[in-house]
Amino acid sequence: MNDINFWKVELDREIKEMIEETDLLCAQKKRLENALDATEVPLNIAQDNLDCRSRRQEVDLVGDRVELALNKEVEIIRKVQDLLKRTIENADRQIKLNRGAKHKLTMDWSDKVQAFEIDEKCTGLNNNSTEIQYKEGSAKFNNVQSTPESWAEFSHDNIVRAEHERLASQQLRNLIDQIVTDTSNDMREQCNTVNSEFARRIEEMNDAKTKMENHLQKVCIMSIWSTTLNTHLYFCCTLNQCMTQHLVASKSNFVSEFEYHAHISQVNFRLVIFPISFVTDRPRNCFHGGQCPSPAEVHQGQEAPMKVAQTRLDSRTNRPNVELCRDPAHFRMVQEVGEIQNSIDHLNQKLADSQASLKDLMDTRMTLEKEIALKKNSIFIDRDKCLKFRTRYPSTSRLVGYQ
Repeated sequence: MNDINFWKVELDREIKEMIEETDLLCAQKKRLENALDATEVPLNIAQDNLDCRSRRQEVDLVGDRVELALNKEVEIIRKVQDLLKRTIENADRQIKLNRGAKHKLTMDWSDKVQAFEIDEKCTGLNNNSTEIQYKEGSAKFNNVQSTPESWAEFSHDNIVRAEHERLASQQLRNLIDQIVTDTSNDMREQCNTVNSEFARRIEEMNDAKTKMENHLQKVCIMSIWSTTLNTHLYFCCTLNQCMTQHLVASKSNFVSEFEYHAHISQVNFRLVIFPISFVTDRPRNCFHGGQCPSPAEVHQGQEAPMKVAQTRLDSRTNRPNVELCRDPAHFRMVQEVGEIQNSIDHLNQKLADSQASLKDLMDTRMTLEKEIALKKNSIFIDRDKCLKFRTRYPSTSRLVGYQ
């Protein structure tokens, strides 16, 4: 009975320890499940960030460091999920082994309690007991009976097996602690890396946008000056026409060669020194609604003086006989035609160069405005869409399964 009581106590102690260990392992398994559930939010955040950034446009739709960091974050989270799932499966298997070992201990303990009660009852029997009677066939050995050695070995083996499973369970619990700590640290570290890459990328795009806006401002100023120059050229053409008409009218009286030459010099001088402020101080829409004159308009401004000069030359060829003389008036009118043509050619060339420059400036302006719009869209996606959504990232305590 002392041996039975000894093993019964040992079995009872081991059963209690096994129950306690199994409960602790179940709690760790619950932590794993909580940690696995907590990974869904970071995964959704990373995938949503990638989806939002896929809506960037043209040159900004590039595989930058932010996208690489987001892809790595998705990869890390998926690996963490796989590891947590495998660990949960290991915990399930160990819980079953713990319960199996505990079941054997419980059965052994129950048998010993029953055996102890029987032996205790037998110890209390004597010749005066009312329960005694003949039991034929009881005085023989049964083949299924155990020996004292095998009896003790059976309980010993059950306890050793339970201790082995309990030790394995403890090691698994420690491993679970390490796993949830490492996985949460890996996820938080990658989250911080992604946030840093977002901040760096947003700063780079803001700098690029600021530079392009400054460049655009300069281009706009240059465009205004180019338009003003074209307007000035057109005004010069108009002024030249008016002065030439006045000159032609004066020449109709066949002024002297000296007066004619002086008048031509005065016209050219006034065209050269004509102040551009006279044009820039006027409203922009004073010439063609503020738009640049075309070479055809410049040419049209010189048509009347040219027609007058050529008509006069043609009319004077009809003078009879000796009157058809190459007099100074004839030479001056021929010179006038050449001067008008040179003026037209010169102004046309200047105007064409100015218009080409203005076209380049307008093309540059459109390109800059488009690129600035692209940068604003990319900044909006990264700063207002992605980073704001990342503020919902779970805390460390939730990632380790405590919430």
